[in-house]
Amino acid sequence: MLFISGLDSAKEEHATFERFFLQRGLATLTLDGPGQGETWYRMKMRVDFEVTATAAIDWLRGRGDVDDTRVGICGVSLGGYLAPRCAAFEPRLKAVASCGGDTR
Repeated sequence: MLFISGLDSAKEEHATFERFFLQRGLATLTLDGPGQGETWYRMKMRVDFEVTATAAIDWLRGRGDVDDTRVGICGVSLGGYLAPRCAAFEPRLKAVASCGGDTR
């Protein structure tokens, strides 16, 4: 499960979500995308955040301990908006969960 944070949050804040998925047998990858967390001061947020998801999936595909045919994405806050957007553009994502994303 690829996990996407909100605009002003960082990957370290989401241990509860990671435990939730891990207890159900799902591996997790939580990252700070461009303009989030550790990258806040060095990079700008991308409008095409799906490019970030694609790079993460490419990285997961190189690992021998991940079934790359069963990758999902979950996002909270702004990540809840970005996760469905990523799924719309990235066909390798097989599941999507949006937690609090505004989709107006």
